[in-house]
Amino acid sequence: MKYTLMHKDTPVAEFDFDEKRSSLKKILGIFSADHMPPGSMDARNLTKKSFLTWWSERSLPKDKANIDYMLSCLCLKNLSQLKLKGMALSLQDCYWMKKNDVDLKWKDVNFFDNGFTDDVANVLYGMKIDAYGFDLKSPENTTAGYTKKYWKYNNGNILLYKSGTPPYRQQPLNDAIFSEICSRLNIDHVEYDAVMDRDIPLSVCNCFTSKDIEFIPAVQVMRMFSKDKNDSDLQHYVKCCENLGVKDTFTFLSGMFVVDRIMNNDDRNYTDFGLLRDSDTGEFIKHAPLFGCGNSLGYYLPLRDLSSPKTKWNGTPFAKESQDRLYLLNNMPVFNFDRLESIEIFASNTYGMSKKTMNLPRINAVISILKNNIEECKSLQKS
Repeated sequence: MKYTLMHKDTPVAEFDFDEKRSSLKKILGIFSADHMPPGSMDARNLTKKSFLTWWSERSLPKDKANIDYMLSCLCLKNLSQLKLKGMALSLQDCYWMKKNDVDLKWKDVNFFDNGFTDDVANVLYGMKIDAYGFDLKSPENTTAGYTKKYWKYNNGNILLYKSGTPPYRQQPLNDAIFSEICSRLNIDHVEYDAVMDRDIPLSVCNCFTSKDIEFIPAVQVMRMFSKDKNDSDLQHYVKCCENLGVKDTFTFLSGMFVVDRIMNNDDRNYTDFGLLRDSDTGEFIKHAPLFGCGNSLGYYLPLRDLSSPKTKWNGTPFAKESQDRLYLLNNMPVFNFDRLESIEIFASNTYGMSKKTMNLPRINAVISILKNNIEECKSLQKS
């Protein structure tokens, strides 16, 4: 079964996939090395290993809730089949897989112009499905992350809704507080709002990509260039950004470092930040706005553990090493932390939206963590 990887309407590379399992059998050839996905080649060579690394990152997690149920109902053997049947379309970038015997153009299939169905989102959200007429053209097929989330298309406006993990369902409320903190500290970010849907809190935000602007996560950026053996991950990422013409990397990372510290975010990884790229010219434009801070502030901890939180510097990938932490601190811009003085009022009102999952003792414990972390960041800035 032959497929062509497309970048919009540009043929990029041809592949032979096993018809029964949709596993990659062979790379048949490259049409345009310049249009290959960033980080999918090894020193300008397309190998099976390098491509499959990119291909696997463009996927739902294998152990995401209801995955096995959906695959069995639709008689699909694996996630690769799911992606191929959905043409591997994404809201992250403009790549897609076209079956060679099908005559389609980018304008016919992209989610930005054509929208998408809710079928995959509904089953991943726990709804029963009818395999007959099930439509697999959905951005859910290529959306990473374990948290329950779904995309909505409404007259060209694309929104992402995210739910929280029982019993506290705190993550969407954390997203709204993260957004408020970033706004007050003038850190570029995705704007999240908290809403209630039948007593369940959700966060909602606009899609920050388009058919003209792609998001390239840091993990792919870092694979574009060879890493010097004496460089830390931080130094390597800064060099990669400089090689691509993107400046102010320390400023961006310091903002991420500070917000993750304030939020006690222990789930930041190299797919949760990156660069924006012009999908037509391939030019890298700037750092993508900061996003994804729901898994923070002890969202999974019972109250007894929240009252004595373990504060760590492990939220930001680069901050795990003391050397990188010092680089970030030494290059940190001056933040006006006084603008966060009344953040507890905003946080209290936000958590108070979900009365069934966030009682007053828990709200007070979380806000105490938040305030202590802000004071710690103030002290770090002074020192």
